[in-house]
Amino acid sequence: MSFENILNCVVSMLLTLAAPAAIGMGGAALVVRLTGRRQAKVDGRIYPINTRFGYSALEMKEYWSALQAEGRAAELRFLAADYVYTIVLGATMIGSLAWRLHHVPEWPFVLVVFLAVVSDCIEDALQRGQIRKYPFEQSGGMPEHIPVASFATQCKLVLYFLGFLMLACLACPLALPKALAMLLSFAPALAGMTGRIG
Repeated sequence: MSFENILNCVVSMLLTLAAPAAIGMGGAALVVRLTGRRQAKVDGRIYPINTRFGYSALEMKEYWSALQAEGRAAELRFLAADYVYTIVLGATMIGSLAWRLHHVPEWPFVLVVFLAVVSDCIEDALQRGQIRKYPFEQSGGMPEHIPVASFATQCKLVLYFLGFLMLACLACPLALPKALAMLLSFAPALAGMTGRIG
């Protein structure tokens, strides 16, 4: 394969990834800024917790306690805005590839992005519902449904990673062998995900 073909493929991949990457990073920072979301440090660990690969009900309670009243109010605003951000990110991923291919992307890619958006929205909905019940007096002092929210977070992180990987591969087929190797390296973690819920 010639250098020109490789260069064209790489340029195509970068152009296709540009808009989703900009929304993914810049959009997230903008939502945090507009909603006044705060970070909290519990036991030496920096939160927010929704970017961690799994968390317990106790960790969620410690996080929300550390935020205090104003921080929890900002977290509610952030989770509400995250619905919009998530949908925009998913639409941008699909639209970017459609622009590159000049047709609707293959259904497996659309399905992965759709499931990522759904997982993100489930995570937001469950967390919003529980923050409103703080300090959880009716549930024995602990938030409910956190194993499900944690599983949704895990699914979200894995599916968005997979979606961006598929986006790069479909935009540049030369990236496919490396992508397959990366997926195989993540297989043990993916296989263990279902055991974390419950």
